[in-house]
Amino acid sequence: MKLRTLIFILLFFCHLTYFVQGQTATLCSWNIANMGGSKDDSEIAFMASVIKNYDIIAIQEVSTTPPGAQAVARLADALNRSGGKWDYRISNPTSGEGSERYAFVWNTSKARLSGKPWLADSLSALVNREPFLALFISGSDTFLLATFHAVPKDKNPASEISKLYKLDHLYEK
Repeated sequence: MKLRTLIFILLFFCHLTYFVQGQTATLCSWNIANMGGSKDDSEIAFMASVIKNYDIIAIQEVSTTPPGAQAVARLADALNRSGGKWDYRISNPTSGEGSERYAFVWNTSKARLSGKPWLADSLSALVNREPFLALFISGSDTFLLATFHAVPKDKNPASEISKLYKLDHLYEK
């Protein structure tokens, strides 16, 4: 089987569709501000209702405190209760100013994780919060998914975004 790789840099909440030899995998990226203990059950249920129709979700701004990881687990639990089987992985805290975590959440009937997701540490000197990457398999294709949370507009996010071309060198084609 030939390994095909794609990079998706997910910067905003958006709907992307990846076509896989007659199948599709829908991707969503969402910056859920301060994903942690501040999110009550009704907010978690709302998030689950929004993302349940996607196959793979990238989340930015997960709190680095224990309630951040717990909120992602609560979201996966809400998705599991809404139907299907969902799994997730949470990154280590990013290294820059305004440290946060990222998460990938996915429907296991549509995609599966290959290996362990990782932070792109090689970019930590170039960007404030290094991207989080994971290899996913959907159908017979394997693709690399990256999520990234750029600095705010007043800190010139374009300068960080221009460095992301280096992601292409982080995996073997």
